[in-house]
Amino acid sequence: KENRYNDTRVDANGRIFASTVSKLYGTADYSPDMLGDFYMVDNDGTVKTISAGINQYNAIVWNGANTEMFVIDTYNAKLLSFDYDSKRGPISGAKERLDFSEIGMPDGMSIDSEDSLYVCHWTGKISVWDRSLHLREIIEFPVEQVCCGGFGGEDGKDYYVATARYAYTEEQLLNRRGAGGLFHTRVRTAGASEHFYTIQK
Repeated sequence: KENRYNDTRVDANGRIFASTVSKLYGTADYSPDMLGDFYMVDNDGTVKTISAGINQYNAIVWNGANTEMFVIDTYNAKLLSFDYDSKRGPISGAKERLDFSEIGMPDGMSIDSEDSLYVCHWTGKISVWDRSLHLREIIEFPVEQVCCGGFGGEDGKDYYVATARYAYTEEQLLNRRGAGGLFHTRVRTAGASEHFYTIQK
């Protein structure tokens, strides 16, 4: 009752990954000892705790070879990765790969078909990292609180970005046109395919 589910994603074998976070996260009443967990729901319905005692995880994606799973640790402003086996799931603990402190708080993330990561930041930016995790570019956004991006369209090259208007006053919103809106652009590389969980009848 103290926690809620946060981001959820499905791997290529149909397993569900989901994290929980305190319902007070993001409020003045939150404290760092209010922790959640990161879970995997396997194909047979069994639930396994992947990481216990987390503050907030966001954005779960896999590389094209399904050998790495990436997760955003929003609270600590880190990119984490897990070694991955398509038959078993994660086969290592979380490893810190990038520190986003200088760019700003990371939120959502998506991955394209060339394994480039698109990380959304609440500082009005999207950072793009190649498969070797070298910074490719930083896209300055017209509003702050950039939440999450995703690929779509018939060729997978439509890129949609959701933004927030969290805790702004009506007066502040006058100077933040588009905050809380959905944005769209075209990109050179198609997004990676999404996967789905099969519901047993």
